[in-house]
Amino acid sequence: MKLVLMQPYFFPYIGYFQLMHLCDEFIVFDTVQYIKKGWINRNRILHPTGHATYINVPIQKFHTHTLIKDILIDYKADWQKSIIQRLHHYYKNAPYKEKVIAFVEDCFTEEFTSLSELNTHLLKKTCDYLNIKCRITTLSKADFEFQHATAPDEWGLNICKALGAKTYINAPGGILFFDQNKYAKQNIDIKFIQPILKPYVQRDGNFVPGLSILDVMMFNSVDDIQGMLERYEEIQSLFTR
Repeated sequence: MKLVLMQPYFFPYIGYFQLMHLCDEFIVFDTVQYIKKGWINRNRILHPTGHATYINVPIQKFHTHTLIKDILIDYKADWQKSIIQRLHHYYKNAPYKEKVIAFVEDCFTEEFTSLSELNTHLLKKTCDYLNIKCRITTLSKADFEFQHATAPDEWGLNICKALGAKTYINAPGGILFFDQNKYAKQNIDIKFIQPILKPYVQRDGNFVPGLSILDVMMFNSVDDIQGMLERYEEIQSLFTR
C-alpha cells in the first residue's frame, strides 16, 4: 500500500493532487498546529490583470498553539458567494468556466464548522471530479492507533507502520529533513515527488504556475488534467545517517 500524509489545504495546486493520484491511502494531517499565512485557509487564482490573487476562508480567532482540527470558520461574511462571484468575473472567458463554477457551488452547498472538515470535503469532491480514487482518512477521526512521533519525519513512518503501508510518498519540501534510513529500517520505501508544471493556456500567452487546482480546471479538460497528474519526477533524499 502507498500512503501520503498531508495537511488539509484549501483547493490546493495540482502537485498536491499528484500525491493523491499516486497513493492508495491519503491521510488528512490535521492534528498539528495551525500556521498562519499557509495554504490551510487560502489559495491563489488568476486575476484578470494576469497576476495571482488570493481567495480565502475567514476563520475565527484562535490561540497560537491551536491545532488545525480546532480552527473554526467565520461565517459573518458570505465568503462562499464572494469566491463564486470572483470566479465568474476573473474567468469569464475560460473554456470550462460554467462546469467549474457549478462544481464549486455544489462544494459550498454544505456548511462546516471546522476548517479541516471543509477542506477534507473539498478534497474529496475534487478527487471525484478528477477521477482520483485514493481512500481519504482524517487523522483526528481515524480509528487506528499509532506511536506518537518524536521527530517531524516520524509521523509518516509511524502511520505507515500502523497501517502496513510499504511506500510513503511525500512532497519535495520534506526532502531536507526526512531521514530515509528510518524508513529503510522498517522496510518502508520513501519517495519524494517533484511536480513538472507544464504551462497551459491561461490568457494573453502569460502563464502563472502553481495556482489553485481551480485554475487548472478552468482551462483544461479532465482528460488533460489526468495527463498532468502523470508529469512528475522522483527525487532522492540526501538526509541519511
